[in-house]
Formats: sequence, C-alpha cells, structure tokens
Amino acid sequence: MKINEIISAYIKQNKNLQAILEAGSETDSIDASIQIIGQAIIDSKFNVALASKYLLLLQRANENELIEQYELKDIRLLFYSSLKIQKDNLDLYLEAGHFEWEVMDDKEQALKIVKEGLKTANKKVQELSNLESEILND
Repeated sequence: MKINEIISAYIKQNKNLQAILEAGSETDSIDASIQIIGQAIIDSKFNVALASKYLLLLQRANENELIEQYELKDIRLLFYSSLKIQKDNLDLYLEAGHFEWEVMDDKEQALKIVKEGLKTANKKVQELSNLESEILND
C-alpha cells in the first residue's frame, strides 16, 4: 500500500470513528451508548480514540446487567493503560484525575495524575510558544 493510500484509509477510518462517537452520543440511553462504543472498540481493534468516551460512559452506567460486568478498578486500569498510550491527551489526564479524586476517593493518586498532566501541558504550551515566536520572527 502506498503512503497516500494509507493516509486516505486512515482518514476514512477517522470519519467512521467520528460517526460512531456521534451515534453513541445521540442516543438517549447511556447504557445503549456503552454497547455502541464497546462494539466499536472491538470492531476497530481497540482504537485508542474510543477509550476516553468509553471510560466516561462506564462511570455513568445505569443497568445492573452492565454494571455487574466490571468494577471501578477496571476503569482505573483502563485509564492508566490509556494514559500510557496517549501521553499528550490532556483531557484524559483531567478525566483520570477526576475519577481518582471523586470516584475512587484517592486524593494522592489524583494529584499525581494532575501533576503529570500539568507537566505535559506546560511542555506543550512551551513548544507552541516557541513555534509562534519562530513564525513571527520569520
């Protein structure tokens, strides 16, 4: 496969994922959204772009049939795994910090995640500032 074909296929896959995320958001039922996004995760061979949405939905599940399939520690493990892959995803740090603080009642772990997120954010702000300076001084 040529590089431009890979790029086109990637863009097509992103459009498909966006449609799935929108479908999962448009349903009135959080539990139905969990099923839609969960199946999309499997179908997409566990695309990391779906993890954040899935993590948020799992915390809001209502149906006992779904809730009995996992524990809060499973959500914690998925947050940690996702952060290892998406190290620059500031929203993920924010959500993981909220989860640890508000759901798991683990202030120490929440602060650790928040500090790591702030470190990442500051690094990216500096990189953007440097780029801006280069552009303005060109």
